[in-house]
Amino acid sequence: MKFIEPSFEIDNKGRTMCKNHTYYQFFKISNKTIYEEKQLEKILTCKACEHYYNNNCYFPKREIDLIERDRQKERIKCVLCGNRIHRLLTIVQSLYYEAKFNVKVPPICCDCHLSLNDQSFMKRTMLRLVLFMISFLISISLIFYFFITLLSSSIFIIFGLIFFIFWFSTSIKDIKKIFYLREGRKYYKKFISQSNGKK
Repeated sequence: MKFIEPSFEIDNKGRTMCKNHTYYQFFKISNKTIYEEKQLEKILTCKACEHYYNNNCYFPKREIDLIERDRQKERIKCVLCGNRIHRLLTIVQSLYYEAKFNVKVPPICCDCHLSLNDQSFMKRTMLRLVLFMISFLISISLIFYFFITLLSSSIFIIFGLIFFIFWFSTSIKDIKKIFYLREGRKYYKKFISQSNGKK
């Protein structure tokens, strides 16, 4: 059986597309209607391609299913912001280049890809870092206020516990976002800005 080699390109919205995908010609249509854009979002995946169903792609059907499962469970994240990769083809492209050419292309989400294109990545991530830090500081202030309230009245104990659980989960998310963004900025400075000839 002859296997189909994938070939990739990235559109102006940062979406990875395979040129050998069954619906590639539809992907390339410009000025799509809102309905067509929604359709594209649903079928812009290996799992909508005939090569997936025929099991004649370079990536076997079983392997694609495993990659998709890992993607949904957020085991593969954007190296720049730590967000979940929303598109299977982004991950497949990264794995293909590594397996075929021994070139590591890190998985990058569409938002970060766009910010790299317009050279606004550092500004955007700094803004997001500030917002997450403000959110974290506000949550610490609120939890302190609630503890003071709890000490003054026993009526608020249940509400305080509920709020504490909510605060804890929100704070953990903020801390993770801050960590991922800081690591992403380090990665950008070390690999991407240097490759573009920037300091």
